[in-house]
Amino acid sequence: MTTISFVPVALTKRQAALVEAAAARIFPTTDTPGATEAGVVNYVDRALAEAYPGLLSLYRSGCRALAGESKRRYGVDFLKARPDQQDDLLTAFEAGGVAGSPQSTSSLRWLALSILKACCFRHLG
Repeated sequence: MTTISFVPVALTKRQAALVEAAAARIFPTTDTPGATEAGVVNYVDRALAEAYPGLLSLYRSGCRALAGESKRRYGVDFLKARPDQQDDLLTAFEAGGVAGSPQSTSSLRWLALSILKACCFRHLG
């Protein structure tokens, strides 16, 4: 299970863990750093607390939908799902095929953009 190494401001610890796990599947660590090393979840949390508080409900509903769909499909929490199951869920999420999140595509695109921003800021900073 993902362990968050900071105190989230906008997200709950559970939501932050879900965002970190999803980001790690979208931009994984290979022979180069990935989303986890770039601190994407910290960036997302700060962005939701400061610059984009209007997107917080979108993120929260996305976290609920992702967790619920994982339990429905696989009988386990998203954080405990196998990597291939997490990938399948994120693919379905992107396609709008996850119940309870009518704006799932928007939240996943915002997460992907956040990954890019966090990586760029980390590289430049």
